[in-house]
Amino acid sequence: MRKIWSGYYSKYIGNNFYHSLSNLRTGQVLIIIIVGLFIFLLIPILLSFSIVIATMLSFEALTSLLSVIFLAATITTLFLAIPEVFKRFFSARDVQFLFTMPIPTQSIIWVKYIRSFIQSAGIIWGFIIIICIGFGVAIGASWLYFMIVPIVTLNVVMIG
Repeated sequence: MRKIWSGYYSKYIGNNFYHSLSNLRTGQVLIIIIVGLFIFLLIPILLSFSIVIATMLSFEALTSLLSVIFLAATITTLFLAIPEVFKRFFSARDVQFLFTMPIPTQSIIWVKYIRSFIQSAGIIWGFIIIICIGFGVAIGASWLYFMIVPIVTLNVVMIG
């Protein structure tokens, strides 16, 4: 079974991945590498920074700081997401073409909304999750906190 899977991977998936990378220009590959390194370095720095801040503050100050972070995330999401949604829905040239296709209108709208969410609010959601996990590690929160954090932060970002 392992030999079949490795043969399948090297024949189809590996070749497709190699060809998709070879079709990119050097500038595009460089941007992908820089963004990947930035994210790879930013996550541990942001996590350790939030742990240090949480250990220095009292519980009341930490809850106040967390509410300010949620408010800032909501406002930032509003300011980033509104132009993105308008760009995706109203100034995109593919909308007229897509509505003439035999694709349900609801699925076109959902795909455009999810794409605009990932490009604007998804990044903010990732930052808030990392900060909240750092706060939870610093105060010694229970495992339930870490399961609730993605749900609550997603709701904060979705409201924005």
